[in-house]
Amino acid sequence: QCDWSSDVCSSDLMWNFYGFVYFSQDDIPKAINAYETVLQQPEIPDSMRQSTIYTLAQLQFSVENYQKAIELIEQWLAAAENPGYAPYELLATAYYQYERYAEMIDPIEKAMAIAKKRDKPAKENWWLLLRVAYYELNDLAKVRDVLEVLVVNWPKKEYWTQLSAMYGELDDEN
Repeated sequence: QCDWSSDVCSSDLMWNFYGFVYFSQDDIPKAINAYETVLQQPEIPDSMRQSTIYTLAQLQFSVENYQKAIELIEQWLAAAENPGYAPYELLATAYYQYERYAEMIDPIEKAMAIAKKRDKPAKENWWLLLRVAYYELNDLAKVRDVLEVLVVNWPKKEYWTQLSAMYGELDDEN
C-alpha cells in the first residue's frame, strides 16, 4: 500500500509517469532509464514491480537488446500468475534473434496452449517460428507437421511448395 505522504511512493509514481511520458514521446532510452529507476526504488508494490519488469522487457526488445529482454521476461514469468500468451511469444521471438532454436519451442508451444485454453486462435507467426526452429534443428518430420497446419489454416503457395519439398525429403512420395 502507498502512503501518499511518503517520498518513496511518490517517487515510484513519478518515475513510472516519466517512463510513460518518454515512451509517448518515442524516447525509448529515457523511458528505459525511468522504468529502471522505478525498480531501484525501495518497497515498491509487487504489482508495480511486475508491470515495470514486463514493460522493460518489451522496451529492451524494441531496441534490439534481446538478451536483456530475455532476462527480464524470464524474471517476469517466474513471478507471474496465469500469464497470457504474449510474454511467451516475446520470449520465443527474442530466442529466435539469437538463433537459440531449441529454446524457442517451449515458449511457442506454451503460447499456443494458452491461446487454445482461452479460445483464441494460434497466430500464423507462432507456426512460422516453430517451422524455423524445427528446420534449424533438422527435425524434418516436425517441419512437415507444422507445414501441414500452415497449409490448412493459411493456404499460401509457399507453404504448399515447402510441404511438398518436405515430403520429398522424408521419402514420402505419396
